[in-house]
Amino acid sequence: MAGSYPIVRMELWINGEKAGVSEKPVNSFLFPFEGIDVTRHGQVEAVGFDEQGRETAKDVLYTVGEPSRLKLTLHTSPKGFLADGADIAYLDVEILDQEGRLCPLCDCRIDFETEGEAAFLGGYNSGRFNGFGRQDSVIHQTYVFAECGNNRVFLRSTFRPGKVTVKAQAAGLPAETISWESAAVERLPISIELPNVRYEDYTETVPERKDAFPAIPQADALKYTAPDQDYCKILIQGQEPDNRGVPSVNKNGSVWGSVLVILERMLPSWKDLFRYEFDRDAGRLTVWSGDHVMVAEAGKTHLLVNGEENLMDGAPYVTERGAFVMEVNALIPYINRTTCRYDDRVHVLRIDLSDSEK
Repeated sequence: MAGSYPIVRMELWINGEKAGVSEKPVNSFLFPFEGIDVTRHGQVEAVGFDEQGRETAKDVLYTVGEPSRLKLTLHTSPKGFLADGADIAYLDVEILDQEGRLCPLCDCRIDFETEGEAAFLGGYNSGRFNGFGRQDSVIHQTYVFAECGNNRVFLRSTFRPGKVTVKAQAAGLPAETISWESAAVERLPISIELPNVRYEDYTETVPERKDAFPAIPQADALKYTAPDQDYCKILIQGQEPDNRGVPSVNKNGSVWGSVLVILERMLPSWKDLFRYEFDRDAGRLTVWSGDHVMVAEAGKTHLLVNGEENLMDGAPYVTERGAFVMEVNALIPYINRTTCRYDDRVHVLRIDLSDSEK
């Protein structure tokens, strides 16, 4: 469970019975409850308490029932739905159970019929498109599919004011209908009437910054753990590669990180300047670049460059997930046309491609 800054203790209740208490957050806001099955039918409730034992937050999750009905909700501007041939209204459509709760696993097709002074524009479904052997786009169609139990469709007004009626239907559910009136609007070639939008008014004075809540020293002492290492970033031509869960660390000026990820990210721009192989079983990395052959091996504190030993600030190692971690700034400078420097101001190791040959 996740708890915000003021929460220092959290209780978990399942179907009205206390299932556990967590008093030591992980990463400042995650309260773990291990070995508890929360997939049972019914109600799961989390209750958060502050350092004085007061209940400060509560959230409840319910197991929803089977889809029972549709619900349509109309949205227009504050001026209403204007009959100017351009105004847009949209409808939220939801699939609910008997208790009126959204059915998040429902992805059924929903068909629409429109009568009156509006043109039905349709909606959108992610991942459905026309092309590449598929013809299942819902754009400008009279139907959409529910996503997580809901979706949204749009309508455009006509030039005549009057009643608009939309009926939504889904297999196995009763049809749902909604009606509203579009409002007459004066249409002139030149008009002082502002568009059908609302802009925020500027205040006469600059707003003062106010913290959402005051600092709580007790919560800071409990939830914040100072980092035990000097974590930093590695940027390759200004871009940070995905470190695959291995944070880069500055150890006395030596930056350690997942070097295979870094080499792979360098390849598109450096493809003619180096190549590498990694023997996972032996934990051995070999890099070729120009006249240099570099070999780094797990458990050995030296980097071999053309057979000569160069002492590193520790031995490389292979993580459980197969990442090869080593002193990055010991290896990278041997790759042709590569600059590698550490920026103390922002704790960043910058790897860039130089225009000059080594």
